[in-house]
Amino acid sequence: MTFGEVDAAWAALEAGDPRGALAHLDALVKKEIRSPHSGPVAALAWLDLGEPTRAEAALARAREELDPNDPDLLWALGECALAGWRLVDAERAYRAVHACDPEFAPACERLALLCDLAGREAEADRWQSVAAELNPETFPEPHHLTPAAFEKVVARAALDLPPPFQAGLAAIPVLIDPVPRAELAARAPYDTPAGALGLFVGASRLERSVESSGEAPAAIYLFQRNLERASFDPAELEHEIRVTLYHELAHALGFDEDGVDAMGLG
Repeated sequence: MTFGEVDAAWAALEAGDPRGALAHLDALVKKEIRSPHSGPVAALAWLDLGEPTRAEAALARAREELDPNDPDLLWALGECALAGWRLVDAERAYRAVHACDPEFAPACERLALLCDLAGREAEADRWQSVAAELNPETFPEPHHLTPAAFEKVVARAALDLPPPFQAGLAAIPVLIDPVPRAELAARAPYDTPAGALGLFVGASRLERSVESSGEAPAAIYLFQRNLERASFDPAELEHEIRVTLYHELAHALGFDEDGVDAMGLG
């Protein structure tokens, strides 16, 4: 029964239902059954729900109860460290996961991201190729545009916007970086995913006022290497660039996630 509930929790988490995963773990608690193997899945579920403090607490308990080389524990350690921008700890954990299971493609993809964050682009491409070989349906082979070609895609996407949105975009700089920089995440690391495709920073148009004049200037960031790793071919890459630009523009104009979708810019 113990492992049945834990397995069901993992299945729920993998299906994108972190609350369902926690419900399965709560069933164990109600039966006064304690399983050390519940800790990693609880940590990942809380992380998915945007509760990093609870995730770290669940992880701390799991570290006390599980073998330090337990693959599930190592994966959860890597995910929590990456979410908090503790990049050295994250890379150490993912390398340990890969050593335990060389055919676990997600660890290879995470190592590709971490190498990109460290500026080791050739190594990042090698890890991404390994992930693609292990799981070609989920992880694409690396496909890269030159900086000039990437900028042309962004320019075409901007020209396809309706005029009112073009005017909004003209007032906000669009900055292209390979990946997010640590300084962007310094104030709120959990709000700045290392694997983000794009990001809007600063006060939105609706928030701008005399009181917000001391904030950093508004800007839209597009992260080229992350977008390339998320795309299977040039057509999909162009689509992802367009969608990401429009999504971040909607945030810049003051819309929340529901508003982004309602505008058709998601």
